[in-house]
Amino acid sequence: MRRIVYLLMLMGTASAAAEEVIDRVAVSFGLEVVTLSAIRRQVRMSAYLEGKPVEDTPEARRAAAERLIDQSLVRREMNLSRYTPIPMEEVREKVEEARQKLGLTAEAFEAELRKYGFTTDDFLNELYWQSTLLRFVQFRFSPSVQVSEEEVREYYEREYVPRLAKMVQGQAPPPLDEVRERITNILSARKENAVLEEWLKLGRQAARIRFHEEAFR
Repeated sequence: MRRIVYLLMLMGTASAAAEEVIDRVAVSFGLEVVTLSAIRRQVRMSAYLEGKPVEDTPEARRAAAERLIDQSLVRREMNLSRYTPIPMEEVREKVEEARQKLGLTAEAFEAELRKYGFTTDDFLNELYWQSTLLRFVQFRFSPSVQVSEEEVREYYEREYVPRLAKMVQGQAPPPLDEVRERITNILSARKENAVLEEWLKLGRQAARIRFHEEAFR
């Protein structure tokens, strides 16, 4: 009887140790944590979206952890503002459109996801949150962004025209009025990113983030 109890204790310890390895806390800040399994999942998802092999290196895990921290900070702000997430059906339709444009059958799409350890539902949930977070960032920070006519003209003359001349030699650039909206959108996105980066910087400082280095070795 004692031997059976001892074996059960060993099995329980081994199971707990395995769970600790899988879900070891890699980052903590406030009452929130980022687990090692979540980081590795992010590494695999990023590799899939970029069409690259999975590289579970310390550098890749660190970069994934940074992204997850930023997402957590934005999600916290989103919850405080009671922002309504986008409908899942909208994301499902976009995924279906993308699959058809790529010429993949549903079976081929699922097989490709399985190579990275995901199901179709995993992928939908990831895109659902990514899309929701992106829209919230635009909702939260876009109102503070203004692009002046001077900035549009400066971008056109200093960046747009020279870049186009390198890409297509001997062709006159389109007039500013034809590309004004495109340039305005580019500059707006730049400013939104700058505002977001500053907001995340302040949020990180307040959160007192701690990286548990054993998860990044």
